[in-house]
Amino acid sequence: MKTFRFLIFVPVFFGIVLLSRVVEKPLFNFIGDFYNLDRPLWTHFLIQFISLIIGLIFSLTIYPIPNKKIGFTILTVLVLVNIGNTMYYVFLSEGNLDSNLKKSVVLDVLAHLLVFIYFFIKLKKNNYHLAR
Repeated sequence: MKTFRFLIFVPVFFGIVLLSRVVEKPLFNFIGDFYNLDRPLWTHFLIQFISLIIGLIFSLTIYPIPNKKIGFTILTVLVLVNIGNTMYYVFLSEGNLDSNLKKSVVLDVLAHLLVFIYFFIKLKKNNYHLAR
């Protein structure tokens, strides 16, 4: 059972993040339509932020070892590689992207950094154990 949990904690992170983004985006659109609000960029940041928190909580809960240092490091490296690829794509096609897309990419990177810094501080304070 531990081997299975080792194998699935990374796909669970990305799957939960994707699933929560799919669920949250229509919810925010519905709220914006209900109150006749234009969907500003901060909703994109909020969707990224909430989905990353949910994904980290689920994946670190599935990680079978009580000390979450290695699991958190693996997820951090994978997310940093993903951020690097995104930034490379943005800088590569600099002239072809509109300013709203650039702003949303910057907010996405900011959300990733804030969530991972928060979880790093929280795990470090609890000696790399999830607080219940």
